[in-house]
This record gives sequence, structure tokens and C-alpha cells, in this order.
Amino acid sequence: MGGNEPPRQRATAERIRAIVGEVDDQVVSEIVQIGPSEAEVLLARGWRAMAPAQRVPGEFELHGRAARVLEVLDRIDLPAEPDRG
Repeated sequence: MGGNEPPRQRATAERIRAIVGEVDDQVVSEIVQIGPSEAEVLLARGWRAMAPAQRVPGEFELHGRAARVLEVLDRIDLPAEPDRG
């Protein structure tokens, strides 16, 4: 029945910064406007961290909001992976 799914919670600017790292406010604003969940931001960040040779088209591709977040991340120089410890 499809209506039993819990509501998707959008990632906040604070959580986006925690996942992506310290980036320009404009970048965070663009990502917030896409309306991704934290999981979608994490997927895009992980995909972006992969070497281009590891991105095998057709094998696994991001779709929807995660793909749109990746498009934003691909346009910028990302900081090193944030320390999650």
C-alpha cells in the first residue's frame, strides 16, 4: 500500500556541512534546495570520493536527489573527508 513509509527527513544545512565538509554557503544552499535526506547526501559524498575509474557507468548509478547533489559536488573542490571520530 505505499502509504506506510515513514516521512523522509530532509538534511539540514548543519548536517550537510557535517557530511560534506566546510564548503561555501552557496553550495550548502544549493544542496538544501534539492531537499535530500542525509542518506542521499552521504551517498553523493561517498560517490564523489571515489576515483573516477571506480565510477562504472551502468553498474551502479545515483538517481534522483542523490544524483543532483552529486552534480553540485562535482563542480567544486571538496575538503578532505570530515573526521567522523
